[in-house]
Amino acid sequence: MSLNTEETMNLSDTFKQLRADLEALPSSKRLTFTDTEAIYSIAYNLVAQGHYEEGLRRFAILTLYRPTEAKYLAGLAVCNQMLGRYDFAIGNFAFAANIEPGKPEYLLNIAECEILKKDYVAARETLEAVIAFCKEKGGFDAIRERAEAMLAFVFKGVESAQC
Repeated sequence: MSLNTEETMNLSDTFKQLRADLEALPSSKRLTFTDTEAIYSIAYNLVAQGHYEEGLRRFAILTLYRPTEAKYLAGLAVCNQMLGRYDFAIGNFAFAANIEPGKPEYLLNIAECEILKKDYVAARETLEAVIAFCKEKGGFDAIRERAEAMLAFVFKGVESAQC
């Protein structure tokens, strides 16, 4: 499914309005930047140590207070992914991708979740989008190469499943 330019602009405007509405919520003013960064540091370290359930709780709090902070959403997504909650992770990564559309990493993470779900058709489409984005924008060689390697893996997995 591809969107025409007008549909894309309408989605972009809708997302910008949603982001403004979320940032205007009273909860986004309750914690200072220093407070949220302290919680982020704790959550990040928990995830680095493999404590995904505990990290998930901290990242969930952060996304309540800063729902448009992509790195908090990405942290929440990683926890969900590592806990096998792939659909939640995909949703978190997708929201982060909309907040920071210039970062193909989030789409690559979505493709990882799709592969883990064995949804190879969706993974293939996502990886092809990552590769196209990287080629069009330039400067993302490592991400493009990883997406190409993952795409080759997906094709191999689909061929093996058909045998």
